Amino acid sequence: MSQTQNTVGVRYTGKRDSFMERAYKSGLSFIPGQVRCVPPDLAKKLLKHTDVFERVLEAVPIEPIPEPTDDTAALLDVAAQREAEQQEALSQLQDLRDQISHMDKEALAEFAKIHYRQDLNKRLSVEKLRDQVTGFVDQYGVP
Repeated sequence: MSQTQNTVGVRYTGKRDSFMERAYKSGLSFIPGQVRCVPPDLAKKLLKHTDVFERVLEAVPIEPIPEPTDDTAALLDVAAQREAEQQEALSQLQDLRDQISHMDKEALAEFAKIHYRQDLNKRLSVEKLRDQVTGFVDQYGVP
């Protein structure tokens, strides 16, 4: 496995039998001695943890464990896609909350009935109705 110009070789030197990197949202898994060629910005972050990672100038496979093809790029793409999907879901949720904050009593009652099959008591204040509809969104999700 040789690193390309736009990647940095990083070896896992930690004590665990396997390690899943979650702090920087890469989703990469490592086994002791495993080398992955990662983008420079991720490498910089990982290499701050000198007790767990070390830089490798030329990535070489470790002897006892046959190293499969380097799937680092694919795993990073999956992590980036997952992050984008989460951001999109949060954006949709915020858009719906913004819409609810501008609805009047009639619109709130209609929205709750259509999307959540809930009847609202229109005698309550518009603020309380907004709280109820927002509660439906939190409980049941974006329709």
